[in-house]
Amino acid sequence: MKTEEIINEWGIYMHEKYVIDTNVMLQYSSVLKKYNNIILNSAVLEELDGLKKDEGLLGKQARDVIRILETSKNVTYECIDIYDNIPTEWEQNKRDNKIIASASKNNAILISNDIAVRKKAEIMKIPVYKFEGDQDCELDYKGYKEVVLSHEQQAYHYENIKTIDYNLLENQYLAIKDEDTGSIIDTYKQTNKGLKKVSYDTVNSRSLGKIKPRNLQKELLFDMLQDKNTTIKCCTGKMGSGKDIVMSSHAINALESNKFEKIIFVRNTIETKNTKPIGFLKGTLEDKLMPYCMPFADHVGGRFGLELLIQNGKVELQHLGFIRGRDIKNSIIYCTEAENLTKEHVQLLIGRVGEGSILYLNGDFKQVDDKIFESNNGLNVLINKLKGHKNFGFVQLEKTERSETASMADILD
Repeated sequence: MKTEEIINEWGIYMHEKYVIDTNVMLQYSSVLKKYNNIILNSAVLEELDGLKKDEGLLGKQARDVIRILETSKNVTYECIDIYDNIPTEWEQNKRDNKIIASASKNNAILISNDIAVRKKAEIMKIPVYKFEGDQDCELDYKGYKEVVLSHEQQAYHYENIKTIDYNLLENQYLAIKDEDTGSIIDTYKQTNKGLKKVSYDTVNSRSLGKIKPRNLQKELLFDMLQDKNTTIKCCTGKMGSGKDIVMSSHAINALESNKFEKIIFVRNTIETKNTKPIGFLKGTLEDKLMPYCMPFADHVGGRFGLELLIQNGKVELQHLGFIRGRDIKNSIIYCTEAENLTKEHVQLLIGRVGEGSILYLNGDFKQVDDKIFESNNGLNVLINKLKGHKNFGFVQLEKTERSETASMADILD
């Protein structure tokens, strides 16, 4: 059977039927929006029902899936007698076998990231996919949602602000737009206590002066970086969108306000793809790392300003390869160009966050510089796995702000 996909005008994959394994939904809940005519075996629902009580990340993922299923119109459910649909030597009541049986009975494509399930499906001549569709996560989850409301809908919104449900994840932002003017009339953040109005301060530092947001996404980023409850703060955006200047200004301001003892600057020392390596760099570790730290140095007074901060013990340059085993307390761990990190790299960084510390990460998915980061992208995994976690904040920046000339780079896409 050929399984070429046809994508309709809403970007939903169209095919006769699909059966989706639990592991895929837990890892990529967006799969439920990618495919039409989905069939879920009752064994999957039973597993989700059991997992939702877990207090960790797995429980959160299960609850996210259940929340999506509640409103999904492209999902049907079934409970079948599996004895006629799988080999007799297979365990009849095993969850995986019931899922395979559903695919067999309905002549459906099975979507599973479990190698054993895929191999068993292949034995039964069932077409099977491994789902890796969230590589474009910056398109699927931006950290905020825009809603256009008429005047009547706005009135309803304000009258029911404490109970209205926009299907947001925790720490996801909401921007309310006026239907007539298209202008933003209010912005909120989803908390465990309901919608909270976005509120932020301008940021002032000796090296950068006063910084204030220029657009909606920057306002949300200011709010996220100033949120005391999030300990992992992440943003993505195209080149020149202001990721580093906003993060640097907040990091330096926090340092000057004595909220943290130092900034630990980390970057994977990956050179831009299709360029020639410059070879061995002489000098100390700081001398070797300095060329990779210039995106940060540009916002703290150049190389001289960065060296002064290092001499005063306020900034520490750290090689990613030497950070294992560190317990970093009362600091901002700042990682730029995080699109060049694997999942294991990101896990390593998160594991360094000690008492009183927070983690900043930013990156641009269009600037991945090695094939390994295309198949194993840690920034992608971070966003998809932690979105909705109470300690995680994320905003995607949309507009190039560096200069009118810099924005012309987008024309070449």
